[in-house]
Amino acid sequence: MRRITIKEIATYTGVSTSTVSRALNHPEMVKKETQEKILSVIKRLGYHPHQGARSLRRPGSGLWLVSVGDSFSTMSLMPYYSTVFNLLTKELEAKNLHLLLSMHMEKNDVHVLRTLSLMRTFDGFLVFSPKDGDKRIDVLAETGARFLVLGKTTSRHPYVFVDTDGVQGAMLAVDHLMSTGIQRLWCIATEKDFRVTKERELGVRKALQKKNIPFDFCKVIYIQPTESNAYNLTMELPVKKGDGFFCFADNMASGVIKALLDKGFAVGKDVMVVGYDNLIPEIEYRGQNVSLTSVDQNLPRFVSTVVQKLLALIQDEETESETLPVRLVLRKSTGNFGQGI
Repeated sequence: MRRITIKEIATYTGVSTSTVSRALNHPEMVKKETQEKILSVIKRLGYHPHQGARSLRRPGSGLWLVSVGDSFSTMSLMPYYSTVFNLLTKELEAKNLHLLLSMHMEKNDVHVLRTLSLMRTFDGFLVFSPKDGDKRIDVLAETGARFLVLGKTTSRHPYVFVDTDGVQGAMLAVDHLMSTGIQRLWCIATEKDFRVTKERELGVRKALQKKNIPFDFCKVIYIQPTESNAYNLTMELPVKKGDGFFCFADNMASGVIKALLDKGFAVGKDVMVVGYDNLIPEIEYRGQNVSLTSVDQNLPRFVSTVVQKLLALIQDEETESETLPVRLVLRKSTGNFGQGI
């Protein structure tokens, strides 16, 4: 069933959307007859405010809390986080909105998040790196906070998210690796309980199924996503010519490539490597340069979409979740030069 929006309520009652918002959230600021008229239309149309877009009960501070479901050490070592956070900060500060970073909401920290939401200290919340059944979403929905999720997951509460298509990205990566004639596939995956890991693993499965190749052709290994972890792992693996690597983050691909070079392999000829994020286009190591084939999520477009959704929530406007497409940029690590699919 289609959701009725505040804009439609405003049209039916002949008032502005801001007046409807005040009637819902600050009734003392609206004339009694206007309030009654708006409530009558709301009842007749069956309007229900979206949990993720409910207005806070205090004047806007312009301050949003970013809740990141990773540790500081992981975030600081992954280019994805720093790139998205820097782009977000730049776009939002131009609109007089500001971000405060909160790291790794563990079980006990969820109580802190609930307290912050109820205190109305922040205008709203951005949730990074969601997990299945993420308690942060439960808390924010139950306390009526504005919030936007960067990534999608399972939840018993409705919520608005912006994501890129991880299944599509993994399928593009594996399809291309298979086209190079690899004989075995190593998938170096991020930590297993994150939704993004599960989506990319699903994409790997679909790509192999499409070619009628059993999933055990691929060896999936879950690690904390750092370059050093990927390097140490690759040094221990029984890698041989004809292998291919799909790494779920570019910094892990960088670690894999450095280990392969130390083991004497020619990357892009003996062994193929694909990364994810397209944030480390070239790896320089021991006098060698290897450009990295990688899945490009177009993070500037992703961040612009996040900002659009966030501004809609601030205005108490209905907004829909959105999943954005990705593309694969082909470079030397798979024997290609400057192409894209």
